[in-house]
Amino acid sequence: MSQPTGKTIQIFLPDGNPRGVKIAEFTSCTVQALLVPRAKLDFACSRTELTNVGVTFLIGESVAGDVPLTQVWIAICTYVLVAIVRKDCAWK
Repeated sequence: MSQPTGKTIQIFLPDGNPRGVKIAEFTSCTVQALLVPRAKLDFACSRTELTNVGVTFLIGESVAGDVPLTQVWIAICTYVLVAIVRKDCAWK
């Protein structure tokens, strides 16, 4: 069996804040991952990375009675920004 080869991941902080928007990518391909806190959604909307095709995971919490529940919405999008903004409006 062959040994796994290492990969390099770069993480870019567009606003310089490690608790803000994060853009991660493998240096050897075009795959990117974006982490956008809800409070930074307006800032993230200005990023060109959100105009691409992608898979979107929106994670939030709700309360059923006294029990907090984590909700996850997953979608394949042709225009990630539109899907995020539409779903974020529905979750408020």
